[in-house]
Amino acid sequence: MAIRICPLCIGKVPSGEVVALSNTMNCPHCRKPLEVSQPSRVISTLVGLAAAYAAFRLTSNAGALGWVLPMASAILTWGIVTPLLLMLTADLRVRAEQPYAEPISAPHGHGAQH
Repeated sequence: MAIRICPLCIGKVPSGEVVALSNTMNCPHCRKPLEVSQPSRVISTLVGLAAAYAAFRLTSNAGALGWVLPMASAILTWGIVTPLLLMLTADLRVRAEQPYAEPISAPHGHGAQH
């Protein structure tokens, strides 16, 4: 599949919408429900984790900030790399209609039978 393309109408979906609404987006052209495919999520997460590990290792000899800087840089790196990669390489699929549970209505009256 092409990057950020609706599989039904072949319309391009904006990258910001792909990252912000990855589970609940609708195609801006045909209004069909879309979601980011599982392989795209896994690949972007693994690359983000690898970049976070590299940032952790590069900043592990920070001296006085030896315990704060590596963790902060790893978290920030993962938080930046993962969505950027998802913006660039997201593959979209049609979201399956999931059945919703019907709400249970409360009994009328006091709730207890006498």
